[in-house]
Amino acid sequence: MKKLEEIDHNFVQSEDNSEFIFHDIRTESFQIYGLYEPQKEGPFRRFPEEVARRTSESVYELHTITAGGRVRFRTDSQRIAVRASLGVIWRMAHMSLALNAGFALYEVRGGEEQYLKTFLPPVDVVDSYETSVDLKSQKERDLVLYFPNYGGVEKLEIGLVPGTTLGVGNTYANPLPIVFYGSSITQGGCASRPGNDYIAMISRRLHCDVLNLGFSGNAKGETAMAEYIASLPMRAFVLDYDHNAPDADHLRRTHELFFQIIRKHQPELPVVFVTRPKLRLDAQEVQRRGIVFRTYQNAIAAGDRHVYFVSGSQMFARTGGGDCTVDGTHPNDLGFFYMAETIGAALEEALRG
Repeated sequence: MKKLEEIDHNFVQSEDNSEFIFHDIRTESFQIYGLYEPQKEGPFRRFPEEVARRTSESVYELHTITAGGRVRFRTDSQRIAVRASLGVIWRMAHMSLALNAGFALYEVRGGEEQYLKTFLPPVDVVDSYETSVDLKSQKERDLVLYFPNYGGVEKLEIGLVPGTTLGVGNTYANPLPIVFYGSSITQGGCASRPGNDYIAMISRRLHCDVLNLGFSGNAKGETAMAEYIASLPMRAFVLDYDHNAPDADHLRRTHELFFQIIRKHQPELPVVFVTRPKLRLDAQEVQRRGIVFRTYQNAIAAGDRHVYFVSGSQMFARTGGGDCTVDGTHPNDLGFFYMAETIGAALEEALRG
């Protein structure tokens, strides 16, 4: 049987014989967001290695996964290449290789990020690859490149056509990020590609920097993580780890404590509480939702006017829920769109004060 790309040429990545000059993104012309001390050599990290070790063995494994990483730059190059040296690449039946090892390119136009292209790895990628895209015209563009959500990046170089320009790109108006803590859904599984998870969508909606602290299966409300997050300068915080609490008792023991650690250090920080996106609330879901809601109610009763609550049961209601996930749990792009709408609206309210 023929390969699909032999039957349908729309699935063939264009052959590119251009010569490129490659630039390491750790050089001064690039602005890197969503990653911790990104100028340091070695794998890109989302937060300090020592905090990851104190939290759990699994969180340590996940802290070099680059969910939420972005790089901004300006160029007039018509063709753009990436040369990526990768760490771990997880291959799963319900998750795309584009999400795990690809990079998504956006252009900032009139303050809005517009999707352009995806740098797709070869199917048999092992630990590195090089590929390019053609933007069809040569003009100066402010560009944003989104990192993989379920893979690690050791080094990334961006290739430009010789003789073209490279400069500092568009920046966020407010330098402080919104920080998100939660599960595999927070991390971005199972969006089709980088840039289609709910946190990236909210970043574009609010024109703001974000920090993705989603840990697949391993956001369990640990004190070490709460204390680290409490130390971060940020505009707002989204607490979204309901899915990873093993049971209701664990959620009850950790949820309000986690919030109180944040609140002790940042008494006026807007905090949004989120329950997991389950449309149909059985007895267990009602119990879990009640625990998260109680943290919110207790804060209100204590005079806190900087807390907000989003029920996961609202998120997929428009479609009945069945069209919004890949496997009954992890959202597809439609599910993430609805999550971004509901959580984004709460954040808009929170940032208005």
